Amino acid sequence: MDVRIEEMKEMRLLGYKERVSTENGSNFRRIPAFWSECAADGRLKALQRYNDNPQLVSLGVCAHEREKSFDYYIATGSKQVAVDPLLHTLIIPPTTYAIFESKGKIPEALQATWKRIFSDWLPSFSYVLEDGPQIEWYSLGDMKSEAYESEVWIPVAKK
Repeated sequence: MDVRIEEMKEMRLLGYKERVSTENGSNFRRIPAFWSECAADGRLKALQRYNDNPQLVSLGVCAHEREKSFDYYIATGSKQVAVDPLLHTLIIPPTTYAIFESKGKIPEALQATWKRIFSDWLPSFSYVLEDGPQIEWYSLGDMKSEAYESEVWIPVAKK
């Protein structure tokens, strides 16, 4: 797996939020559906008006995990104050992230990356998962292309 460790500064995000269950793998179905809904009803396009950080244009963020569920944000980097009452602010403190490159169609490529992180990488490397938001970074481009590039960022600390 292609991975790099980075110290990230504080990130301020704006996004649409939904509570997602992890029972029976429902998050692997619900999250792609949430993205489709936000694209179809114009929320994704509206969200980009708030972006003021070219490195954080399009993100999926898993935060506030508890009892087989978590908040999932479709977000963008922004220091602006949202006028849309459906938007939520998420501030991520400075964190060390393991960043995993993923290449291929979405959601399949990212879902495969998530599974390999938890089944292969975390058990065998000198880092442990820390509490904190886990992030999916999406590049601009055709998400249905085999060449599409994305990343998974997980908060880590040395063992």
